[in-house]
Amino acid sequence: MEQIRQETKKKTLKNKILFISTALICVIAVFSHVFVPIKSTELTKITKEYKTLLKERKSQFAILENAQQVNSTELNVHLSNYINANKQASLKFKEVSQVKANDKVFHFRNLNAFLYQSSIFLVLFLASILLCISAKQIEIKEDQRVYKSIAFVFLTIACYYIAWVVYPANDLPYYMYIFVLILTAILTSSLSLIILNAITSKENTIQRYKNSIHSLFSFIYKDVYAKGYINKDKDIEYRKDRVRLTKEVLDNE
Repeated sequence: MEQIRQETKKKTLKNKILFISTALICVIAVFSHVFVPIKSTELTKITKEYKTLLKERKSQFAILENAQQVNSTELNVHLSNYINANKQASLKFKEVSQVKANDKVFHFRNLNAFLYQSSIFLVLFLASILLCISAKQIEIKEDQRVYKSIAFVFLTIACYYIAWVVYPANDLPYYMYIFVLILTAILTSSLSLIILNAITSKENTIQRYKNSIHSLFSFIYKDVYAKGYINKDKDIEYRKDRVRLTKEVLDNE
């Protein structure tokens, strides 16, 4: 009996660790973007340089507009300055575009945006898994099916948006893209539940056997006396048979 109680305590502790760990992962995921800058240091620096060059180009253009009445030599100088400023601004714009492309994570502009968007779907995914695990603890089968169905719907939604995060698929027609995302979500959520069932079914089966053994031993050691099933003249014989059968079970364990 003591062993059964210890097993129950271990299972309770395991569940607590699972839920606490999942809660910590969710909190870290949701707030992770706070610790990542909205713009990278390189992009901030090069954008500032580009804005400076734009101001210089605008200044050279204003000078060129006001120099229409001067001689051709001076006009050529101002025109050359403007062309040079415009060229430098164009080159810097290409550098800005390249840095932005390097900062992209999937189809998000940078890591900050990626973490902000994907964390919501990750939390929904983990919450769906926990709901499915919790549903297995419900003894009423109809209620268990209801909660499993809810978990499957939430899990499918989470998988849909996770697929959207990692697979932009700009080369597909719109409705084909939506169909691919839905199909991917259903297959992924189904596979996730199959794996989850494979992991938890063995443990649940063992736990059911333990509970059955606990009930059986409780009956043969306590209930038979409490309910008066054993006659006094058969008590000694019953005790001997009980000890013998218990020993056989333990020896074959």
